[in-house]
Amino acid sequence: MALQPEASVPVTKIRTKGPSVGLAEDGVFCAQRGWCHVQVIVSTTRDEQGEPAAGALSACVLDAAYGCVVGPLAFKPTLTTTPQVFPSSRQGALSCFFWGGGDSERPGDRGLAMQSRRRCMVKRAAVGIIDYTAISMENVTFTDMTGRGLTVDKTWESSKGADGKRRILLEHSFFQCRPAS
Repeated sequence: MALQPEASVPVTKIRTKGPSVGLAEDGVFCAQRGWCHVQVIVSTTRDEQGEPAAGALSACVLDAAYGCVVGPLAFKPTLTTTPQVFPSSRQGALSCFFWGGGDSERPGDRGLAMQSRRRCMVKRAAVGIIDYTAISMENVTFTDMTGRGLTVDKTWESSKGADGKRRILLEHSFFQCRPAS
């Protein structure tokens, strides 16, 4: 059964190499859902098997899903603090995203996927596809084991490489701004 995106999500497609070349929007949607699923798996692994098991799983996920194995990663995680806002290495990305505290140069990182997440939902706002590259914006809501939710805004860019694998090259995550009262 194919996953269907929300009907109201605008999708812009630009094909410079022909109509059948590149990424399909349902593939972008499936990748986002897969990303959410992995957050829950890493978090559950940490709670059930401990941090070493979750850390090893996290490293595998980072290498498979993110472009830091093929070049620089443009990464701005939600829970970073000054002066270490943008991780510049694979280990930095691993520390702030999956394995909080795993990098001695980033001791304040908490690791988003390490926070007892039990559910993750993506609500897309827009998707742009240019051949083998997709750029998307969405809200991602995490629910922890107590039922408490946390919503962040995300912008992702992913690209399909010569090896046929889609990898995240850019991720920008932030809390929604609230008007001052």
